[in-house]
Amino acid sequence: MTRSILLVALLAGISGFKPIVDWFQYLSKDGNYTIKMPIEPQVQSQNINTAMGEITMFMAMVEADENDDNLLYMSAFSEYPVDKISSSLSKEGQDRFFKGAAEGAAKNMNGKVRTIKETSYKGFPARMIYADVSLGGQDFVAQQKLILVNNKFYMLQIFTKPQKEDNGNSKKFFDSFELPEFSSK
Repeated sequence: MTRSILLVALLAGISGFKPIVDWFQYLSKDGNYTIKMPIEPQVQSQNINTAMGEITMFMAMVEADENDDNLLYMSAFSEYPVDKISSSLSKEGQDRFFKGAAEGAAKNMNGKVRTIKETSYKGFPARMIYADVSLGGQDFVAQQKLILVNNKFYMLQIFTKPQKEDNGNSKKFFDSFELPEFSSK
């Protein structure tokens, strides 16, 4: 009798089970990277004036659905003049570069950088950034992973609701980033 009840409960639970749909794997031809996003992203490019001159930023963005703790997923790539920015900069030079990128992004979103944590990606310098931002009168957390590979700059970013940072989908997003040229074969 107990087995029958367990079997019925198990079957009832399975009937309500929704399979996990794998995310869309986006391939940036400009940045030569892959990253997973909930759905296929919208892609655009924009010329940006920097202290080192004009650069082109290639972006891929997804607006999340209402069931997601995150509101937006974005990956971006740009290439700096090799004589100006490179992962071979001194530690102080890297710190200045990442801090400037983080603070500039936060300022553009009416926000302020809360945390900059030093990390790396396959031996290249990287930073995890948390910024409190305000857009349209609402408060959000912008969580970024900034990576510098030679003179190529990668920015992975999500917007999430306050107290929802570091959720499962943000981890899945950040962990899915790959540069095929540096992947083990």
